[in-house]
Amino acid sequence: MINCKIRPRHKFAVCQQSGKQRYRSRRDGLVILTSTRHVAAQRENYGLPCHRKECRVYKCDTCGGWHLTSKEARA
Repeated sequence: MINCKIRPRHKFAVCQQSGKQRYRSRRDGLVILTSTRHVAAQRENYGLPCHRKECRVYKCDTCGGWHLTSKEARA
């Protein structure tokens, strides 16, 4: 018998409520946010379009995880 494990498609789970990628900690979200900003800057330098506009990380009240958003901070 072969022992076969099913690997998750993504490293992090997806929030059931919003459908957004769920990060375990604020730090994980900030690492991804920094990475997406870096990629966006590189694409702009080459004159390529980039539709990713995430600007901050927030804690989700529903799943307890952290998500990225393009909306500015709440007032």
